[in-house]
Amino acid sequence: MNNARLKIGEVHAMLREEFSTIELSKIRYYEEKGLVRPARSRKGYRLYSDRDVACLREAIRLAQEEFVPLRVVRQRLIEQGLLDEESTVSVPRRAANESASNIVAIRVPVAPVSESASTPSPTAATVAYEALATPSEVTVGNFGATSTRLSESEMLGASGLSATQLRELTTYGYLCPREVGGRMIYDECDLIIAKRFCALADRGVDARHLQPLKRIVDRQVDLLSDLTAPLRQHGERRGVNVIDDVRRVHDEIAALRAALLTRALQQHFGH
Repeated sequence: MNNARLKIGEVHAMLREEFSTIELSKIRYYEEKGLVRPARSRKGYRLYSDRDVACLREAIRLAQEEFVPLRVVRQRLIEQGLLDEESTVSVPRRAANESASNIVAIRVPVAPVSESASTPSPTAATVAYEALATPSEVTVGNFGATSTRLSESEMLGASGLSATQLRELTTYGYLCPREVGGRMIYDECDLIIAKRFCALADRGVDARHLQPLKRIVDRQVDLLSDLTAPLRQHGERRGVNVIDDVRRVHDEIAALRAALLTRALQQHFGH
């Protein structure tokens, strides 16, 4: 193997040659679960070594072809020498520490959850316009630190998901439960996402249909990270918290995105 360092897009393209359905979000999800530990460039880009790519390839094979649980996948990777044992604890802890120190309140357009299946279905344009007109305050940060801690059975009861839907949402990376004492624990953000999905499922939407939405969210996070990297690096050198600056950049991006979406909807639906 050589010492090449690849960006996530390049790794995704390589893996799709073998796993045609693998999504970019799945690569990030495996990183969140501690199954791979790419290095980072000075600007914060993920840089994957040949070993990282081999680790991802084996993780995907075990999870998708042999249906091995992720906690067992991690152990298999360690046994094969593809993953260092310390990553089983350091990655989740690092992610939690980073998110806890970067809590940002942002305005995210969300459509209201339907209260009754008997409610007349609005047009797609109406739903979109109402979503843009009624943004909700969402706190982005370490949801795992909230008081909401649900077991799998509690999550099923509180969200309205079926066991199959719960597995699908977790597999696709929409839900990110943590393993605590051998049990999977869901947090407040998982519950909100699950309830929103249930409203869509009532209208015939399947989890796989929402993969493009997941990719949009991932790209938006990457865009915000890229655009604010100089701000954050400058703030770190000066010992200054730049969260307010990051929030303002996000708000401007969100406002621009809302305006572009409104125009696109007007053109598409003839308004």
